[in-house]
Amino acid sequence: MQEPEPPLCGYRADIDFRLLAESDLEALHQWLNELEVRRWYGPDAMSLAQVRDKYMPRILGEAPTLVYVIEVDESDIGIIQKYRVADHPEWAAMIEAKPGWVGIDYFIGSPEFRGRGIGAAAIERFVVDVVFADPQTKACVSAPSTSNTRSIRCLEKVGFVFEKVVIPGGGEEETLLIRTRA
Repeated sequence: MQEPEPPLCGYRADIDFRLLAESDLEALHQWLNELEVRRWYGPDAMSLAQVRDKYMPRILGEAPTLVYVIEVDESDIGIIQKYRVADHPEWAAMIEAKPGWVGIDYFIGSPEFRGRGIGAAAIERFVVDVVFADPQTKACVSAPSTSNTRSIRCLEKVGFVFEKVVIPGGGEEETLLIRTRA
């Protein structure tokens, strides 16, 4: 008899991802204006028109970033996006990226899903099933604000390790973490 798989990062739930669609923009607008999300993802409130302007090119495949909705037990709870670091030359140069690096950004937009281990479980599944599904991907990186200790711990929990501190565009310090392909 085969042993059941252990829960992903201690969280028991069905976690899935689907590409962001135009029909998701209202929910995305609400999430981006949640105080906890704005704290780390951008301090200014965004109008629905601004969200549409920023994310429609990604939805239409006109931008190199792929945005996915995180679904937990069939509820949409946030987003996670991936991009080839090489598609962003200034960022690639700043972090001294090597070929095959992919970056991720994410947030849990629904407050009732925060602080329950879902973020780590979602990142783990996304990195394994989506990011490293491409055999050309050598490493996955993420750079939360140095003061975002919750996000840093979440990444470390799923195998990311400290690479260095960077200051993009004269902004706030970010902690670059990296996970290489196993």
